[in-house]
Amino acid sequence: MTTNSNTFDPGSLQGVDVMGADGSKLGTVDAVYLDDATSQPQWVAVATEGADDATMVPLATAQFDGERLTVPYDDQQLRDAPHHDPSGRLTPKDEQDLYRHFGVGGDREDRAAPYVVEDRDKDDALMQERPDPQ
Repeated sequence: MTTNSNTFDPGSLQGVDVMGADGSKLGTVDAVYLDDATSQPQWVAVATEGADDATMVPLATAQFDGERLTVPYDDQQLRDAPHHDPSGRLTPKDEQDLYRHFGVGGDREDRAAPYVVEDRDKDDALMQERPDPQ
């Protein structure tokens, strides 16, 4: 059964394979970002082979089947995406740049609020707030 990515425990995404629409593996989920206003999963940081940092991918267009996260993007789109340090918060500009790149909505100001980052230790999936970088 495929589930809308915003309706389940964000910890279930930690370390899962991220697949492109053509079935190719794009990477693995390194971190899950939650919207401060809604506490819903909004983005995943996808670790790709050979990259120094992760690519942020919107969950708005993703599908999760319990084992894999499938996104309607290809390897080139992830390589060309604006990159963000997954250990920090998304700024409003980061978020707008990502929304624009992936062609999804994102006009609401509350979406640009700081995010809570899911702990990367899959066995200890506790929510941890990151300090504001200001």
